[in-house]
Amino acid sequence: VPSPSDLTPTKRIWKGIWCLSVPNRVKTLLWRVGTGSLPSKANLLKRRVLTDDICPGCKLMSETSFHAIWSCPELFAVWKGKFEWLINLSSECSSFVEIIQLCQSRIDLFELFAMTVSLIWFRRNQARVGDSSTPLWKVNTLAPDNLLEFQRATAILPLAPKIPTNMK
Repeated sequence: VPSPSDLTPTKRIWKGIWCLSVPNRVKTLLWRVGTGSLPSKANLLKRRVLTDDICPGCKLMSETSFHAIWSCPELFAVWKGKFEWLINLSSECSSFVEIIQLCQSRIDLFELFAMTVSLIWFRRNQARVGDSSTPLWKVNTLAPDNLLEFQRATAILPLAPKIPTNMK
């Protein structure tokens, strides 16, 4: 018997992304990776913008969003640091939404995960246009630093009490 799809798990994933304390561009990036709308080489090949979709990092596989952000062998050292638990849990995952869902189970690391994704994609884009890019080994130190800097800059500080002025 046909029935409507239950979108509750997916809604929970997107809501979790939009509630993160990270820059909006990072939330949007996670959403784009999760929906498969990132301009990866595979997506650009489908749109006939490029003529090949081979990953420039490993030069072995098609550069899908999943590959560019998560499964490229070049990224293993980045993800192995704080996210080895996620690597172990994700062996059966075939989409980035599944990775996001697993990562949301560790809310203490979800924002760091988001910032790491952002740095990986930014680094990939720098290399794509020929700019000098951040070395992969620096991503694990830059991600927590960038996260802390953003969260400190956006923290709501308590208002100082108003000091009454003497009126003469």
